[in-house]
Amino acid sequence: MRRRSGTRLRAIGEEKSWEKEQVTKNLTTLTSKWPNDPNAKNAQYLVADALYQKGKFDEAAKAFAIVPEDARLYEQAIVMAGRCYYDIAKKMWAAGQKDKKTTDMFDLAEESFKKYIAFVKKGPSKIEEIEKSRPGVQAVCKQTMANLLMHEAKKKYAEAIKILDEIDTPDAVDDVKKKVWRQKVTAYLALNDTTKAIEFTEKLLEKYKAATVTVEACQLVGQRCDEDAEKIAGGDDPTPDKITPEALKLWELAARYYANWIHSAIEAKQRIKIEDAIGIADRIYNLGLKINNIDDKKSFTSYDLDGFKKAGIFGDAARIYEPIADEKLGRLPTGVDSSKLLLKLAWCHDFAQNWEGARDAYENLIDGERLRNQGQQTLNEAVLKAKPWLFVAYEELGHVYLRLGTKGVAKATSMQEAYTIFANVVSKSVKDTEAWWRAKYYVGKILFEKGGQNDFESALMLIKDMHSNYPNWDEDKFKMRDRWIELEKQILDKAPKK
Repeated sequence: MRRRSGTRLRAIGEEKSWEKEQVTKNLTTLTSKWPNDPNAKNAQYLVADALYQKGKFDEAAKAFAIVPEDARLYEQAIVMAGRCYYDIAKKMWAAGQKDKKTTDMFDLAEESFKKYIAFVKKGPSKIEEIEKSRPGVQAVCKQTMANLLMHEAKKKYAEAIKILDEIDTPDAVDDVKKKVWRQKVTAYLALNDTTKAIEFTEKLLEKYKAATVTVEACQLVGQRCDEDAEKIAGGDDPTPDKITPEALKLWELAARYYANWIHSAIEAKQRIKIEDAIGIADRIYNLGLKINNIDDKKSFTSYDLDGFKKAGIFGDAARIYEPIADEKLGRLPTGVDSSKLLLKLAWCHDFAQNWEGARDAYENLIDGERLRNQGQQTLNEAVLKAKPWLFVAYEELGHVYLRLGTKGVAKATSMQEAYTIFANVVSKSVKDTEAWWRAKYYVGKILFEKGGQNDFESALMLIKDMHSNYPNWDEDKFKMRDRWIELEKQILDKAPKK
């Protein structure tokens, strides 16, 4: 009878529950009544596999073990028997049954895997289909055996690496490669060989950045480097004198791989709790402050940024704060101030001297808070009154634009933005305060550096007016006198001689 168009026969494993039971019974009858029938020999494997799918690992192991050697599925049966014993042993160990009975079960699993490896070494199969399937079966066997050897019950990490080396070949398929490299990361970390663990994590990042195994490897390496640094420095909040060059290097690595962990997870579309990401970013940021002896209550302009040690740590903190601020990891938790988060992101870019990143963070902060009056360059008095700390951030943005202009990044625009900001700071600051003196100086400096005729004339007028009203400048109360004297000299040297 012909089948109706559009229908198909279900394969084994697609049946409904009552059908599976019937199929299993039929296969069992076939294997018991006609054990020497070629179909019965392979049917034994299917009986065993049905038991495995039901989670009856003990019965499945025994059923796999009696698949005859001349069956087409014999080699897979050996490996599956090992997987059954391994699954049983893991379950017993996890339940707290850490006795001889459990370790014997691990040993049975290991013996099954070794039996398969020895069988394959006898030579190629005469059956082409079996020979073609061997690379895949060997990969599964050796990867599972490596996991077994790395289990807490075994701790044979060096042996596991040797097994993995056998399948870590140039012609290995991607699925095998990335899993093997991930296993090697775990094994090398267990052997306290962080350098080798990093080597394979870098391979994963280079070739499989958006893979779950890469996310896991980055997290593991980041945590290990962090922990090792803490041991050297005597805790997670060390005094500066305890931060040795070795600890510093490890914390630099920890920052890098924590940031890689977050970015790989985003690419892999793997969910990470935003609270965890914020905690990691804050951890790296605070380490950067501690390492460089920075008081974040002071502006970045108070520091010699070129003298910072491992400023790249702030760059890695920024790499985590950015997707958090952009809500790529989800909405910010209740109680987390998005503006303060953006300010911290800006500071990270400041300390790392990433001026374009800093500019964008400050601009997003100022726009989000509506600090500028719409369509104007003037400042919103109500916002400033409610959040006076924004005034300091606004002034810092002026310094960022000035540095961008000095480096030639959109020079004309950057210099004009810096001028506008410092002019606003002058108008909003109390006269003769540090903020006023500093902003007034930068207004004159920017006018001079912009170089236009009108700009120069304005700079000349400003410097003459300031010298007339303040012959000794700021009396050096704010360490500005020498800078004013130098600026005056530069401007007067360029002025036309009468």
